[in-house]
Amino acid sequence: MKKLIFIICTLLFINLYAVGIVTPAFIDIEGIKVNRQHFNVIDSTHTYSKNTSLIDMYNTNNWVLVTSKTQTNGVGSHDRKWESSEPGNIYANLNVPNSALDLTAHSGVSFEQIAAIAVSNIIKPYLENDNVMIKWPNDVIVNNKKICGVLSESNLDSRQTTIGIGVNVNLSSKKLNSIDQKATSLREETGNIFHEDTIDIMIKNIISQIVVMLRTGKTVDNIPIKDALLQYMELFIGKKAKVFDDETNCEYYGEIKGIDDNGDLMFFDEISKNFMIIKSGTLSIEEE
Repeated sequence: MKKLIFIICTLLFINLYAVGIVTPAFIDIEGIKVNRQHFNVIDSTHTYSKNTSLIDMYNTNNWVLVTSKTQTNGVGSHDRKWESSEPGNIYANLNVPNSALDLTAHSGVSFEQIAAIAVSNIIKPYLENDNVMIKWPNDVIVNNKKICGVLSESNLDSRQTTIGIGVNVNLSSKKLNSIDQKATSLREETGNIFHEDTIDIMIKNIISQIVVMLRTGKTVDNIPIKDALLQYMELFIGKKAKVFDDETNCEYYGEIKGIDDNGDLMFFDEISKNFMIIKSGTLSIEEE
């Protein structure tokens, strides 16, 4: 039965390749052979990357990068829709084999936070002001507006972890205004249009930085991951905020105190007067 499923999936892949929907290629990133699958359009790179047939099609020790020009049903965190109907942006998923999971054990922080650091490092040189921040747990913020979202999940049979990365590069003002939260793009911030070749370089550089952090526990600038994360979050420390804790299913109001060695939020609840560690949740900064 498994062999039959594999044959069907392989034939489906060959058909997709034949009509030009997906372009397969191997790229070398930091000495790792990454199998890249690039689509013109897809429902969701994240949904596709969790597909067991994709994992079976390649060796589970392979790293697989799935990218697309557009998505018809882009996925954000907490099952939100990610606006991705326009080309010229980054819609990508990196599948990391479980054999690499132990490489992050000493660094503590999550895959999502590592990816957020990588994105921040890559987009920062394109911006005039040093205003790239990471809002806990992993939203990349420019001028108090979201420019990138990251999420990660295990594959259906837990053989790989897939990291989803969405970056607004050329997203138009019309699309940005349709999003239910403050959002921006590199185009909006710089007034420049970024061409496909530049976006492709951005993608490869983001993945390269992720690989370096997974291997070494440090950024390409030799900064420990937790310290790099703290640098991007430091302007939020001391701010009043609301946080929804996924574990307790409760919302708290208080002050951001920082992050611990695991990248978890350190928070002081002003109602209970308790110091809290939030492992997973949603943070809303109070506007001044």
